[in-house]
Parts: sequence; structure tokens; C-alpha cells
Amino acid sequence: MKYLTAIYFSLFSITVHSQISNTDADFLVKPYLQIGPKPNPEKLQLLWHSVDESAQWVVEYKTGSGNNWIKSEELTSTKIFVAGIAPFIIYNASFHSLLPGTLFMYRVSKNGKIIFSAEAKALKSAEQSYRFVVSGDIGTGTNTAKKIAYQIYKSNPDMVTIA
Repeated sequence: MKYLTAIYFSLFSITVHSQISNTDADFLVKPYLQIGPKPNPEKLQLLWHSVDESAQWVVEYKTGSGNNWIKSEELTSTKIFVAGIAPFIIYNASFHSLLPGTLFMYRVSKNGKIIFSAEAKALKSAEQSYRFVVSGDIGTGTNTAKKIAYQIYKSNPDMVTIA
């Protein structure tokens, strides 16, 4: 049960800070992290959507303890066809050997040029403590809601649940 609880809370512990130097033409949906089908604090998946199937994509990452960029060897793509919109591709890259609960950096290159870079926090393991925030609806846009949201941000939680 402890492991399942940790997985549940870890679902929301991915923290991302990005530096984007791309154009809107590079991505239909900018890169985002997912825990994948089998949650593991040492692994994450990076996905993005694009219409450009001729591009040469490369994804690299490095952990806090490493100085060298590691090329993701598992880069796959799936072409999506939906009635009424142009076909597009979902790209998927995997990160392995992440250090649970620590920051790591990653970047996406298209045709040899880095067009997206970010840092994120790997999922925490079941043995690591975590911080979470539970709040009522704060989406009203009022000054009070903004102050609450800022305090949540300052507390640097691993998970936020809004009821």
C-alpha cells in the first residue's frame, strides 16, 4: 500500500522549468513529461506533437550528478489521423537512470539545433518524504486566490490537489 500511495503522490511531483527557443512551427504541442505505463522514480517519458515528420529529432538529458548529456535511445513516433484536422505525429522519448527526487535537465534538438530545453524533478521513491497541498477552488482570479496560489508555489510542493 505504501508503494501505491507513493505512486499516486508521485504522479503529480514532476516539476518543470523550461527555456524555449522554438518557433510555433516546431511544435503543435510543446514537450511535456509523463510517468509512463509503469511508474518508476528512475524513469520518465517526454512527449511532444509536431507535423514535421522529415525532421531529425534528438533528445538528450543529464542528471544532477552527471556532466555529460545522455542521448535517449528510445525515440518513437506515432502518426495520428483524426477526421477534420491535418495528420500529426506524437513523438515519445524515454529517460532512464534518473535519481529519484532530484533535478535533471533535458533538451530537444531538431535538425541539429536545440529548440527546447528544460529542467524537471524526477519522481520521488516510496522511501522519500514528500510535500503536498490540498486546496479548494482557487480559479476565481481574485486577489485572494492569487495570494493563495502564490503561497502554494512558494511552498514548493511535490503534489497539488485542487478540489
